[in-house]
Parts: sequence; C-alpha cells; structure tokens
Amino acid sequence: MENACPFAGYFDAMIEFYDEKPICNYLAPLFFCPQKLTYILPDGENLRRMKNQVLRFFRHREFVCQIDFISADLNTREGVEDALKQALSVHPGACLDITGGNDFTLFSAGGYCRELSLPVIAYHKRTNAFSPVAGCPFEGDIPCDIRLTAEDFVEMSGGSVVKSGRMTGKTASSLFDITEPIFRLTLRSRGAWASQVQYFQSVVSSAGEGVYRDLRAPMAIRGGRSGSARCNPRLMEELLHIGALTEWREEQGMARFSFRDRQTAEALCDVGMWLELFVYRGALQSGVFDDVRISCIVDWNGIENEPANVLNELDVVVSRKVTPCFISCKSGVPTTAALNELHALTNLLGGRNARAILATGARMPQESPSVYQRAKEMGIGIISRVELETGQLEACLEELTR
Repeated sequence: MENACPFAGYFDAMIEFYDEKPICNYLAPLFFCPQKLTYILPDGENLRRMKNQVLRFFRHREFVCQIDFISADLNTREGVEDALKQALSVHPGACLDITGGNDFTLFSAGGYCRELSLPVIAYHKRTNAFSPVAGCPFEGDIPCDIRLTAEDFVEMSGGSVVKSGRMTGKTASSLFDITEPIFRLTLRSRGAWASQVQYFQSVVSSAGEGVYRDLRAPMAIRGGRSGSARCNPRLMEELLHIGALTEWREEQGMARFSFRDRQTAEALCDVGMWLELFVYRGALQSGVFDDVRISCIVDWNGIENEPANVLNELDVVVSRKVTPCFISCKSGVPTTAALNELHALTNLLGGRNARAILATGARMPQESPSVYQRAKEMGIGIISRVELETGQLEACLEELTR
C-alpha cells in the first residue's frame, strides 16, 4: 500500500532515536513518509521487544518502508556518533529526527550533525508542528495534520485491541434513544439504582440465557452471592415510561415485566453502563474527535491467546489528531487504586501526549476532597456530576483534550 503523504519526498531517508514514549518514534516517519528508515536503539535486554514493536506498528498502518535497526551505547558521545556514522554509511544525507531520545543523546547527535551539515527536524507538542532545526528543504514550521485512531495508540505501545468488552459501538448506538433519560434516572437514584440492578441481575440469571421477555419474580429475592434484592416500583414505572421496559406490573407480591430487547436487558444488568454510554454518546456528538471507542479489551503483549497475556478493559477511548484520551467512568467516588490504574495506562499508551479523564456520578470535590486533589496532582481531568447534570459534558471533553 502506498504511503499517502503530501510531504513525501522531502527526505528519502530518516534516522530515529528510539524513545520509550511511543508516539515520539512514529510521528515524523508517518508525516514525511521516507523510503528508508533507521532506528537507533539503546543497548540492553529489550532490543527484540523494541524491534518487534516498531515492525508491528508499521504493519498495522500498512506503511511501506525499508526499516533498519542499529543498537548502540547511547550514554556516551562515542556510542552516539558511531551509531550515526553506521546509519549514514548506509543512507548518506539522511535526515535526523530529534523528537525522541534523551537530552544527552540529542546533544551529542546535534554536535555531530552540525559538523556534517545534515538535515535535522523536531516535533513540538505545544504547537503541534515540525520545525526545521538545520539543513532542511523548507523554512518555518509545518503543522502536523496526522490523525490517529485509538487502535493506533494501542498498537504503537506494543499492545493490540483484541475485542470489544461488555459493549460494542453498534450495540451502544442502538441504545442512544434511551441513554440520556436512563442515565439521568441513575443520577437521581444512585443508591436505589444499584439495588434495582442487583434485582435485574438475579431475575435474568435465573430466567436463563436469552430470556428477556415475560419475566416473573417475587418483588423481593433473597439468597445468592449478593444477598437480598428488591424491585423498586418507582424505578420500574420510569423505565416503562422511558421505553426500556415494554411491560411492567405488580401482582400479589410478584413482579412481571419485559425488557424491550436483549441489549437493553444486558445494559440494565450493569450498574455503571449508562454512564459509559452517556460519555460515549457525548464524545461522538461533540464532533471534535477522530475516533471514539467504548469498552475496548486491550492485550498488552500484542499476541493473541498467549497464556501470560495481560488484558485491560478501557471504558471509553477517544483520539484527537495526535492526542489520545482515556476516560474512566465511575458511578461513585473512585478509589485511589482506580486513579493509579488510569494514570499508569495513560502513560503507557500515550506518554506525554496523552490525556486522562475521570467521569464520575459523584459530586466532586464535595464527596471526596482527597480523591479530587489526588486526581488533580496526577494530571487527571475530572468531569463530575455537576457537569454531567447541566449539559457541560461535550464542552468539558473538548477542553480537557486540547
């Protein structure tokens, strides 16, 4: 597949210093589309992982390019210069991209490139543009108009999106007509809603797989792992009015009801699903994102069916140009462990370019000033109940992903 790029041809060959921040390794090659590409990797135990990660990402993007690898001691000036000499012996006049690499490596490389009058470029996150540092065939910054998907960010980090989790995008779209009214119902009835979901779970599990109509059960169910569960007539009436239920009545201590379809039944058996659906719908409706995903199962090893695979489910993932954003949805006050996990996943998937957002049905910071402060210290944006209730979701998403 040909690499579609308006700036292809500026540089026939490019040199990249491998960086642990994944996006630094790929922006310039994706933008300038060289025919030949050399990655200089730091010596160590992870050479195979780094090579495989680079090759997997370019296969994922169907990017056609000759890729070579050089390993070197990048903690010495001699090691840096020897690696550049080796790269330039194969591709004379190659452009050096100094977006990736540590300060010492880049300082050493800069001095060497000045001696040889080699072209040097750099990407600047603040302006989202490539700048000519030295010897380039263009003057002035060139805005970076690359647009990446959520899957691109996972792949460049060495993982892969293996499947959808509890909800697919297609299923989510089929629930959009009832998403907002049910979400607002969950906000008004936080304590009662959790108990009602527990009741739905008990009834549906007892009815058998695929049964979601003409369900009958006592108004109060005792026993099981979750203890007792009670049907809430007020919530059932509201769900009937919304259209999530097509039938509901109480007869002699028995509840009789029908869900409108299987997808609605499954969503109503998940206490936090309507917040995820509301955020997903809002992200799509905002129109500012290039990609929006819900309930992504990510395999961090990137190899399917491996026994030691590490899997995570990401609630909502959005991408805006070269910025990924990971949104964790919590009905109540999140735990410190949940904040730590969101922070770690964000660093792994996007590094300095990534954003993390916590969407919560809790009133923050009022309900937990300590958790609110901790999230702020970790650079996690917060969309709390006030913003969700007052129609500010889309504006908050846009602002927090700038």
